[in-house]
Amino acid sequence: MEKGALGVQMQLPLASAIEFYPSFDYYFVDGGTQLGWNADLKFRAAGAPLYLGGGLNLLTGNGDSDTGFNLIGGLETRYGETHPYVEVRGLFHNATSLQLLFGLNFTLY
Repeated sequence: MEKGALGVQMQLPLASAIEFYPSFDYYFVDGGTQLGWNADLKFRAAGAPLYLGGGLNLLTGNGDSDTGFNLIGGLETRYGETHPYVEVRGLFHNATSLQLLFGLNFTLY
């Protein structure tokens, strides 16, 4: 059973409203290790904090791997250098799960 996760991500602009959004998650699970690798695209609503997207996901751990896809949606402030966000992520694999994520994104120049 998952007890939480810790992750990192990047946002790489491809166009004014589209970003490549790779991320890595370390899941705190009972009796082992589970890692998540994501390669998503984010589509931002013009002038709003809303984004939607999706992409590929690979879950690995304890000698097993499972490839599936993600659907994401969230809100992220875009003011200053620190951007708080909240995101809902659906992982569609052999076992489907829904995650609620929150955190801070930092702009690096």
